[in-house]
Amino acid sequence: IPSYAIHEDTSSSPASRDSVKKPYYAPIKHNKQRRKRDHDYTSVALYLITVTTADRQHVLGKLIGNSPAEADVEASDLGKMVIAYFKRIPELTLEKTGCRVQVIQYQLMPDHFHGIFYVKDELPKEWPLGQIISGWKGACTRAYSSFPASRDSVKIPSYAIHEDTSSSPASR
Repeated sequence: IPSYAIHEDTSSSPASRDSVKKPYYAPIKHNKQRRKRDHDYTSVALYLITVTTADRQHVLGKLIGNSPAEADVEASDLGKMVIAYFKRIPELTLEKTGCRVQVIQYQLMPDHFHGIFYVKDELPKEWPLGQIISGWKGACTRAYSSFPASRDSVKIPSYAIHEDTSSSPASR
């Protein structure tokens, strides 16, 4: 049985304006299917990662602004921690592996996070990209669990953060 995400149908056709909005059920693609099977994730390359919250809960922040020009995401405490730990990936990777990693860009959304980083040195086989991301996710989960008020207001299971790791076209 496939997992499904619920998306609100916001079409503006005359027929839909008068009817009740119905949820649209789209299949969720699980993270392991998005990885390139024959790619060596220890290689020097640019990488894009996307991490989503469990059940796409809006726990990383909220959208603010009154127009598209003013739109922004206000990070929650958890969102701030996700960003702070992402920025530490280069430092921690260098400590653990001696390899250089550079954060290029990131974007926090209410229910997911995008990050781009450059692996400058080939990573050890026992410390591939997945190990780096796993360490980052674990640090975020441990830090979040130290906030009792946050934990009581939003229930996040231990598997709350899922990853989608894709390599850049240049590394394919």
